[in-house]
Amino acid sequence: MLNQSFTIDNFENIYDIENRKKSIIEYLGTEYKETLTQIKSLKNDISQIKRKKKKDRTDEENQTFIDNKQKKENLIVKKKELQYKELEKISKKVNNKSFKFDLQEQGDDIFVIQDTKEAFFAIKQLQYNIRKTFKVKQSSRHLILSQIKLLLNDSSPKYVIRTDISKFFESISQNKLLEKINNNTLLNSQSKRFIKQILEDYNNKKDKTKIEMDKGVPRGVGISAYLSELYMKDFDNHIRNLKDVIYYARYVDDIFVIVSPSSPKQDIDNYFAKIDKFIQLDNLTIHTSGNKCNLLNLSETNAPKKTITYLGYALHIKREGNKTSAKFGLSESKKEKIENRIKKCIQHFNNTNKYGIRQARNELLLSLRFLCSNTKLSGAKSRVKTGIFYSNDLLDSEYHSEITNFDVFLQAQQLSLYDKLFVNESLKQLSENRIKDLMSRNTNFTKGFTDRTYHIFSQSDLKTIKRILK
Repeated sequence: MLNQSFTIDNFENIYDIENRKKSIIEYLGTEYKETLTQIKSLKNDISQIKRKKKKDRTDEENQTFIDNKQKKENLIVKKKELQYKELEKISKKVNNKSFKFDLQEQGDDIFVIQDTKEAFFAIKQLQYNIRKTFKVKQSSRHLILSQIKLLLNDSSPKYVIRTDISKFFESISQNKLLEKINNNTLLNSQSKRFIKQILEDYNNKKDKTKIEMDKGVPRGVGISAYLSELYMKDFDNHIRNLKDVIYYARYVDDIFVIVSPSSPKQDIDNYFAKIDKFIQLDNLTIHTSGNKCNLLNLSETNAPKKTITYLGYALHIKREGNKTSAKFGLSESKKEKIENRIKKCIQHFNNTNKYGIRQARNELLLSLRFLCSNTKLSGAKSRVKTGIFYSNDLLDSEYHSEITNFDVFLQAQQLSLYDKLFVNESLKQLSENRIKDLMSRNTNFTKGFTDRTYHIFSQSDLKTIKRILK
């Protein structure tokens, strides 16, 4: 039986999981934090003595070694007691009838849960309860794209339907969502009460000129992704079970369907009409025209080349004779996103070098190195690689030049050094040339992609990068 309670034991599990992603020790108080620091210091002292062979240690070092090991063991016991004590306090507050989640708007109808230790542990437990009870999770973007690429490059005749849901999060019917939740007997009553309270707070604080009352789930709040996946479960099953559908994927609001028409062959519009009908049953709307809706007939020989975008890629699709080919380039929005990030790095340098050119230069190189190289995600996703290659690894060789274009774009950016830092123009130009030389030697998108250049970034580095690219 799934333990859904908001108890000390569950909060201890949450602490162990979440603290691997990022440091959350501040939630457990100053004394806990100081105890961890003391344990770390003792470990370092013990390690230094252990490096010496036993025969080379002095009597004083041997005694210090024994004393420090005992101190460390005592502190570990103290740490566990403090952790239990603090989590017990948090659990009592969460289980008090007066506890409520407080949504705070971040702008553009994006919300976050207030930053308190009680809210942190409660929302994490609530996410776990929803995910495990309803068995919902977001699809893998990379897996979807890999499957699409494989299927589009086979020889079978097919239709391709690509569309997305209009104003997805804002259009979800809260009444239908709550009906799905309340009809489930496995989710505990406390979780149901918390979900209802979050939606009520959202209704009170959202922009009612943009989002109808009793509609929508709050963007930015952790449970919303799971609630939206739960809401779409029936729709997903309807489309997967449609006759002739050989592939269906939905990544949040982006839908991709591949149909292998049987005889007698239906028109592609008939399949699209069925999708539209099922989405309307959930009080949602899909785009039926424009660049967010594409209906491709790849059942005839020599179909003209078409380009559609999906999840950051431009899919260049054509059918010659009885063979379909699909080549992946970068979508215009993906190119624009990377170019905007380059601009932010340059702009940050131009805005801050007057306060200290060395730090501004280091932050410029750090942020550009992050953009043009690869790294591993920290914490729970520590095995997941990301970066200029791993985020674009399905790019076909014909479109590798699109990566090289980022180097050209970077070289065209103008550095602006603060005049008063230099006694004359020639020294200013010399400094600018040195920085440009460092940029050309240390930041290269083409090399990062082709050689899969890899860098490790500290938590401090990542905080700086996030601040620059925000």
